[in-house]
Amino acid sequence: MNRNSNKSSSVNRRRIKNNYKRMHDASENRPASKGSSVSSGKKAAASASKTGGRFVTGIASSLGKGIASVRSFFKWIPLFKNKRIPWKAIGLGALVILVVGGIIIAVSGKPKKQEDVPVPSDTVVSDDHVIEENVYLNKTALKGMTLGEAKEVIKERAGLIRDSFKVLYAVDGKEYPITGEELGLTTNVDDIISRLSTFSFENADKTSSSAGGTDYIYDLKLIANKTKVGEVVSHTTSKFNETPVDAKVEVKKSEDEDKLQTSGKVQYTESRNGCRINTDALSEQVLKSIENGDSGRVIRAEKIILEPDIKLSDIENSLSKMASYSTQFKDSNANRCYNVWKMATVVNGIRLAPGEEWSINEHAGPRYEKYGWKEAAGIIDGAYTEQFGGGICQVSSTLYNAIVRAELTILRRSHHSWPVAYVPVGMDATISTGDPDLVFSNPYDVPIFIIVNCDAKYDKKITVTVYGPKRDYKVDVKTNEVSNEPPAETVVMKLDPSLSPGQQVTVKQRKNKIVVEAWIYKYDLNTNQQIGDPVLLHTDTYRAMVGEIHYGPSATAKTPATKKPEASPTSESTPIPSLPPAEPGGEDNG
Repeated sequence: MNRNSNKSSSVNRRRIKNNYKRMHDASENRPASKGSSVSSGKKAAASASKTGGRFVTGIASSLGKGIASVRSFFKWIPLFKNKRIPWKAIGLGALVILVVGGIIIAVSGKPKKQEDVPVPSDTVVSDDHVIEENVYLNKTALKGMTLGEAKEVIKERAGLIRDSFKVLYAVDGKEYPITGEELGLTTNVDDIISRLSTFSFENADKTSSSAGGTDYIYDLKLIANKTKVGEVVSHTTSKFNETPVDAKVEVKKSEDEDKLQTSGKVQYTESRNGCRINTDALSEQVLKSIENGDSGRVIRAEKIILEPDIKLSDIENSLSKMASYSTQFKDSNANRCYNVWKMATVVNGIRLAPGEEWSINEHAGPRYEKYGWKEAAGIIDGAYTEQFGGGICQVSSTLYNAIVRAELTILRRSHHSWPVAYVPVGMDATISTGDPDLVFSNPYDVPIFIIVNCDAKYDKKITVTVYGPKRDYKVDVKTNEVSNEPPAETVVMKLDPSLSPGQQVTVKQRKNKIVVEAWIYKYDLNTNQQIGDPVLLHTDTYRAMVGEIHYGPSATAKTPATKKPEASPTSESTPIPSLPPAEPGGEDNG
């Protein structure tokens, strides 16, 4: 019985082996489908399938041998000795498991369809490759063109839209163009060609469905630099910008050297609005037109009105006559009258900005013959002598009285060696080339204007008027003589052989020592009532001079009696803060 059992088992093993061999041969000899070619993917799958088939066959052969070995092993085990074991059932189960595993391996090795394999996005095809898909450049179809032909079309269209682009802006109903070249426009032509050259049309700007399938559309666009566009718009519209003009006041001067007359009057000029183009808004609209490819669009430019800082009403409400002062020179000779007129033209028309300083010496320059000044009497070392520019102190003293009453800031001022007749004692201002000087400044927050009216030929009168901010009061100056003492020494007498016998000549006048105070008074403009207490302006001390007389050889000198100087009356007025006593002048052109 054992021999028969062994024989039956051997037959079964051979049958199983032959069945698996026939399955393996059939899988290797299956013909390919007609009209198809095996791609690299299919070959790989076929190779995997063959490998799976060989694996199943090998397993089946080994299983048959294993079953026989196991059966031989188990028959020596007492438990299984003389037992009937269902070896066929065990072998059949194992065979089913192997077949199912082989099928799974073969199916897992099946190749994907060609269209399921992704194409690398950075793959670039040659220029002779034909575009077979529905590809468009904007509305222009590229299907049927080679890549090279499509590139040329794209470049040509890019140049066309760049060169033909323009926008227009309108100002006051008139249109003005700005071209794409002026705006420095470029296009995205390089980007489109780069993407199109991969033939991966999924990178198109947009897709749409049509009867012919999917349409792949590439948008050719203009590209602008925002900064560049802003600069071009600002430059091209600058011709429409107008700077606002402030209202202004100026002095219209008139001079006549033949008649020795000078005059001036305040003249007002109305303000004028300015304007500019709103370049920010215009630039934004130009950029939108570029982005949308809207060539030929007309954009209305917005004008911004610029108002002036100062209007005429502002000036008229803040400017008024502050003070005026006049002096006369009836007994002056022609040369002194000319010098007075010439200096009056220097002062006439002064405009002082807030905080600005003004020096009469700086503006008049040196008083020399070569500059047109004439010789006239001036005070040097206590005596009158002929000098170029003599008489100009009448102008500086008249100016001083006016600016004190207008409450300008006096920075430098000196009185003469002795009082002069054309202003009150203590209210003169001497000047000379280099020094002394008269310097003052504008303490207000609005400009100051000074006008001089002078007639040095007929009336022989000079008037200085100051215009500035309105005040509700007026200012006057009054002087108070503190002391008036004659010199302690007697007059100096000197023999002059050049004089005739008995002849006497006063070379230096005898002058008393005079101390005088100047006080500022304020009065209500409407009631003329005094406001507050007077304020000390300054204290002047005119030094004593013993005088000097020259006499002839046989004459007996007679000492002259001392005469007290008389002060001139004060003219029209207005105030200023007090100043320290002025230093006595040296050389002066009084």
